[in-house]
Amino acid sequence: MPTTLEKETMASIPYVNAIGSLMYLAFDIRPDMAFPISSLAQFFVQSWWVHWYGIKCLLCCLQVTQHMGIVHPTSTFAS
Repeated sequence: MPTTLEKETMASIPYVNAIGSLMYLAFDIRPDMAFPISSLAQFFVQSWWVHWYGIKCLLCCLQVTQHMGIVHPTSTFAS
């Protein structure tokens, strides 16, 4: 259970905004990140510092892998 100080500290952190931005990213641009983002989104009502740390780690992962993505091969079917 978080203490009162931890609750006040987490109230000043934009956890919900970060989850919303990451969900847009996951569903429109990076579907490979949908699972970790949805796992973190479960805690947006009562998030602790460990969940905020998870978002920060995910953002670092996205920064490192920004040149990577899912490549779809071109269709070889004739119209």
